[in-house]
Amino acid sequence: LGFLSREASRVGPDNARSEQSLFDGIDTTWTALRGTLPSTAQPVLDSALRAITSVRTAYRSDDPSPIVTPLAQALRQLRDVRNASGSGPGILITGRPGAPFSLSRRARDEAPPALWDALATTIDRAERALVLAAGVAVEATAPRATFPVREAVKIAVNDSLPVTITVFNRGRAAVQLLNASVAGLGLRPGEAGDVAISPDSAAVLNRWAVAFQPNSPWWRAFGRKQQDWFQAPIDARTESQQQEQRATMVQARLMIAGESVTVNEPVVYRFADPIKGDQQVPVSAVPGITVNLGNTMEYIRAGVPVERFVPVRIQSSYPHDAEVTVKLELPEGLKADSVERERVLGPDGATILTFRVRGMVKEGRLELVALALHEGALSTSSVFNIQYDHITPMRLYGASGMYLSSVNVKLPPRARVGYVKGVGDTGLEALEQLDITVEKIEPSMLTSTDLSRFTSIVVGPRAYEASDVLVRNNARLLDYAKKGGTLVVQYGAQDMNRFPGVVPYPMQWNRPAARVTMEQAPVTVLQPTHPLLVGPNRIGAADWADWAQERATYMPSTFDKRYTPLLAMNDPNEPVQQGGLLVAPLGKGRYVYVTLALFRQLPNGVPGAARVLANLVNGKSVVVPKM
Repeated sequence: LGFLSREASRVGPDNARSEQSLFDGIDTTWTALRGTLPSTAQPVLDSALRAITSVRTAYRSDDPSPIVTPLAQALRQLRDVRNASGSGPGILITGRPGAPFSLSRRARDEAPPALWDALATTIDRAERALVLAAGVAVEATAPRATFPVREAVKIAVNDSLPVTITVFNRGRAAVQLLNASVAGLGLRPGEAGDVAISPDSAAVLNRWAVAFQPNSPWWRAFGRKQQDWFQAPIDARTESQQQEQRATMVQARLMIAGESVTVNEPVVYRFADPIKGDQQVPVSAVPGITVNLGNTMEYIRAGVPVERFVPVRIQSSYPHDAEVTVKLELPEGLKADSVERERVLGPDGATILTFRVRGMVKEGRLELVALALHEGALSTSSVFNIQYDHITPMRLYGASGMYLSSVNVKLPPRARVGYVKGVGDTGLEALEQLDITVEKIEPSMLTSTDLSRFTSIVVGPRAYEASDVLVRNNARLLDYAKKGGTLVVQYGAQDMNRFPGVVPYPMQWNRPAARVTMEQAPVTVLQPTHPLLVGPNRIGAADWADWAQERATYMPSTFDKRYTPLLAMNDPNEPVQQGGLLVAPLGKGRYVYVTLALFRQLPNGVPGAARVLANLVNGKSVVVPKM
């Protein structure tokens, strides 16, 4: 914060630069808080603050042992001050979203909240400093990265995890390990610690972990199904305290220089990576059996015979064999090739079962659910792993089902689509789900691929930003259109002019580029009889209903007269934009530039987006001249 300075202000003072820190004018000392203490506690606070000052003066990074005793003294006095200040203030208690809020019971001698928070923060920092200065480190390891959540009906399974707790003393004085346990479980009979740890030695305790709910990010605890995740109610706990409630932790209680401190550490699984070396990941409690489908939303055609292969992935977290029965619950009109399948999964085993589903469905949003039965318990939990080197791995849980957006859509005759995938692009998969023949084209293969076999080619959103090779080979795509093909390009960048020669005719983008952010913004059809709006599907008002998040993005504000705008739209009190869907003749074919936010609609199964997409790829075969 010391690197920030105020350059200007709309609310004063006139000389904005006179403020050198965010804390200018704010008393960050103990002066005001000291006055709220009982008179008998004020000199004790003064003594603690003097001890902290002496600690800062005496600190040496190569040997912090001399500050252990004054730190312990400061910690003891700060605790005395807190005890003398009164009871802790009432805190906000929350439950599930929608449940009423309440305050914890408030005492008559309640301490001022600001004083209590300041003391709690300082005590916490003093405890951590004391542990570090004493050279104490706590490590908790397990032989596996996951273990299954305990389920009452399962009595013949191994759902506990051995945990080894090691307390190292790298300091110059002995410390006492009073006890250590897995957080929330307490000590079992015979598990008391009370071990003296001499300098340059360690104590090892063996414990067992048992979980009654999966570990997950605290902000995901009450996430709405396939919608917002940040639904956890706000309460008085910090983020780290929130996460500790949903993680596998150990607590070690120590006595250092006469003061007791508690150290919380996550249980980790350690392993050797052949490239990265020693690695460790937090141990997670997970559902015993998880069931994953390939997607959470897919299109399916309504009113026609359909056939769909549905892969179901089942995963066991048990350290032994698990016999699992899997079946599908299908919407009316669909039948699977088998009622259920049985598999035996090995320890931590996984497999994929593929069901063949056929039938005919009505229009609307339908549900397909995969169920797994194991040891008398039904599992409908799916898991999604998020793992990158720069963040702590996490698992997100959801339901083992998916929606089927059943759409009444006509297909372009004899369509064969080539598709260059963009960023966050599900257009290729949407075409497959609509039973349109589609083939992925890698940008590097454009120069060697026979493009004449495609009736249309689609370039996905931001593909030009993501691939220099595509930019270099774009002339092949324009040549394809000139020979009679239909080239459909979804929005590329805030300014496509960054890529010379990519668009056939000039366009201009404002800075920032125009967009229509209201998903309900009215859409005006400028060319109602244009082929892209009437065939094979007649696009009407219903096709603009139920869009997600926005209408269009990065729209060109002006464009060459050879482009024909087909749509007009705008946000309230904003200029009308006509760059949502542009089409231009190019040789014997046509060039279509689309800034409609199809990349948001297709994953959400919006029916109108499927019908618009089917129209966009309604091209014709390219005639190759005979040699």
